[in-house]
Order: sequence, then structure tokens, then C-alpha cells
Amino acid sequence: MLTNAKWIKSPIDMATAAVEFRRSFSIKNKVKSAILYISSAGIYSPKLNGKKITDAVLMPGITSYKTRILYQEYDVTEFISESNELSFGVGPGWAVGHYGYSREKQLYFDEIALILRILILRERPAALLVVGATGHRFCFDQMATNEFAHFEFPPYNQ
Repeated sequence: MLTNAKWIKSPIDMATAAVEFRRSFSIKNKVKSAILYISSAGIYSPKLNGKKITDAVLMPGITSYKTRILYQEYDVTEFISESNELSFGVGPGWAVGHYGYSREKQLYFDEIALILRILILRERPAALLVVGATGHRFCFDQMATNEFAHFEFPPYNQ
């Protein structure tokens, strides 16, 4: 489902920082079904209209990035309203961040990126609406760095 989709990237180098991608869209007619297909170069956390789409973490998971990239499919019909905002927090993960015994980074991708498509089937008029890569805004997460392989512990006296 993501074959012809385009990767969404930050306009500046964000290799170790968390980025939030956002996209607003409207639906005028009643929705019969809405399916989100998503993957990332990095790990992502998706929300639609401020609600978490899944409880899964560290998605899309680790894979052999040179031969395939895993993607997930979510039924988001219950989250859709007339006015919608998708938001995706994306961090480096295995694809971009430090990984392996060598602790090298950017082994598979040079930068954080997101790829997605939402297929929305409206009841009347029967039509398929595709929400894709165009029109995304981005912002920095409040977290300056986002490396799951680097651990920080607060001082014991706090």
C-alpha cells in the first residue's frame, strides 16, 4: 500500500533529535472506513486528533532495512471527524540512530523520515480519498535528543 507513497523528511538535519510531523485534512461526508498505512526511517508514535492510534512502541520495529521496510496498518475509522489532524513523533531508532556493537549511527538511513497513506472510503457519494505526503508541517519535539540506546539516569539524591 505504500509502493507509490513519498517519504516525508525534515527540511533540516535531524539525525538524533525527535521530530513531529503534522498534517490537517477535512472530510465532508460520513466515513465508511479509514485505514492508515505507515512506516518510518526511525521509530514513530502516531496520533489522530490528539488520540493515540496504537499502544505499540518502537514501531515499525527492526528489520533488514537493505531488503525490506516493515509497515503497519491501522483501522482509524473511529478517530476520523470532519476536521482532522494527524501527528507523528519520529525518532532515529535502529534505522538512523546508534545501533549495534560498533555504536555507529546512520547505518541504514541518513535522516529521519516518514511514509504514510490513509485510504478513506466515504459512504455517499461513494468515493475513495487518499491522504498522503503533501502538506505536512514539522516541529521539534521538546526532547533535544532521542536515542533509545543511550541511557541517562538522574542523580540518586533527586
